[in-house]
Amino acid sequence: MFAKPMFINSTPDQYRSVINPVIGESGSNGLNVLTKHDMRVLEQIETDYTYLLACQEYENISDDYSVYTDLSIQLNSIRSKVKNTKLTLLLKMVNEALLSVFNTKTLYETKLQLIIDKNNLTKEKDDILSGKNNNEIQPTTTMGTLSITKKFKLSPIFNYYVLIYGLPAKGVGFDPNRIAFLEAILKKNGINNLYN
Repeated sequence: MFAKPMFINSTPDQYRSVINPVIGESGSNGLNVLTKHDMRVLEQIETDYTYLLACQEYENISDDYSVYTDLSIQLNSIRSKVKNTKLTLLLKMVNEALLSVFNTKTLYETKLQLIIDKNNLTKEKDDILSGKNNNEIQPTTTMGTLSITKKFKLSPIFNYYVLIYGLPAKGVGFDPNRIAFLEAILKKNGINNLYN
């Protein structure tokens, strides 16, 4: 139901709903210009990208660039049909947030690669300083006490996991999403022997 002003000769596009006169604007100036498909696009951006970014669940954010490109194109299509400046600003912010998700995930991956590189360099430095590669020229006789230490070695992927995320809580175990994410980063760095 619409109300027509008595003293102004308005066209039907300028009518406002009597039930909801503020939100129910019609035409390209109102919120109803967004279709169900447009809302699904916005909801997908929120659930698959910006929500995960806000929760710092970088490992769960898809790095499929074709999906990002498709969402960006659809978002620009939505923006092109909206004339309301407030809604246009909000859609622009959504587009910038989507781009920020990919930039943040890239920075996170780079950070993890730097942690891995730093760890490898630290191991090399420790090996050099400990004289691991030095050969003894003359055998020597030593006297002292003997102590026995039991050591176990985790496979490289779990060592990197502990280095970056810390030990998992007792009974929880290693997060498979984080393991898969680390595996992809390590393989990008040419580290392929991850489970031996």
